[in-house]
Amino acid sequence: MGCIMGLICAFAAYRLQGTGMFWVAVVAAVAQFWVYGVLSNFAHGSPGGVDDAPDWTGCVSMLATGTGLVLLGVSFLLPRA
Repeated sequence: MGCIMGLICAFAAYRLQGTGMFWVAVVAAVAQFWVYGVLSNFAHGSPGGVDDAPDWTGCVSMLATGTGLVLLGVSFLLPRA
C-alpha cells in the first residue's frame, strides 16, 4: 500500500512541474518512499513485524500521503500551459 501512495505523490510532482508546488510534491514523494522502506524493514526484520515500528513513522506516512493527495487534486484544478 505504501508504494501506491508513493506513486500517487510522484504523479502529483510530475503534474506540478513548472509550478511553485513542485518541490513540495517531491518532498512528499521522497518522504513517502522513505517511510515505506522503514516500515518494510520492520515488517521483515523484527519478530513483532510492523507493530514494532515507531508511531512517528505512521504519522509521517499519513502526512506525506495527505499532502500528495491534496497536491494531486490541486494539479487537476490548475490550468495547463
